[in-house]
Amino acid sequence: MCPIFAGTDCKSAQSGFDINTSQLKQNGYNVKGLGQKWVDDTFEIFDDRINSVKAEWTENINYPGGESLGYKEFINVYENTYDQIEAVKATTFYKTMSSRKFINIKDILINQGYIKVILTK
Repeated sequence: MCPIFAGTDCKSAQSGFDINTSQLKQNGYNVKGLGQKWVDDTFEIFDDRINSVKAEWTENINYPGGESLGYKEFINVYENTYDQIEAVKATTFYKTMSSRKFINIKDILINQGYIKVILTK
């Protein structure tokens, strides 16, 4: 049993979090770099056990401008190129994860107002 994720073994454990810090900002908290800190801490703890990473980006009124950062970055490139691979590679998510050797784009799912990307090593 994985000590962090009770009820499952470490090989199948999944962890996730929504890095939407707009509410914290509205309440006066300084959140610059918080998402990167969460990612860094996760990789420090689970690095060799992470074999894929997933991002889900959406249109949502709770995000600044009504879109998550990844959604905005992806759509800006995709609307100009119609190239899903190029659009993924233009995102902060891909740039961050590729520096950790997650460079293979396993899956891209695009639905109205929703994009999912899975990367592997």
